[in-house]
Amino acid sequence: MEIVTSAYGKPANLRIQAIEDNEPAATLSTNIEGVICRPDCFIAKEYSENVSLCDPFIEDGTFEDTGEEVSSGYVTCRILRYTGSSYLPCDDEPIFTVERAYWSPFA
Repeated sequence: MEIVTSAYGKPANLRIQAIEDNEPAATLSTNIEGVICRPDCFIAKEYSENVSLCDPFIEDGTFEDTGEEVSSGYVTCRILRYTGSSYLPCDDEPIFTVERAYWSPFA
């Protein structure tokens, strides 16, 4: 499998697709409104049909676990770094930021 990258619309986070035999095999990323990732990082979609799909790419060094997670609804997603990115972050640059807080009457 090979990795193809692009960007989501808003926020313009990194979009990762696995391609096999010139056909899309899986989208390995997701986008969460209000969460802005560093350009070399992405929100991993490891739920539903994608359980464990990122693990082989972590093992071979294509992705790196940042240790950061974000929650959306009933799922918690890891933020992974794509090592094939040419982006060079500053030492103190955060892995992700939250664009805005969401108000809930149930909080």
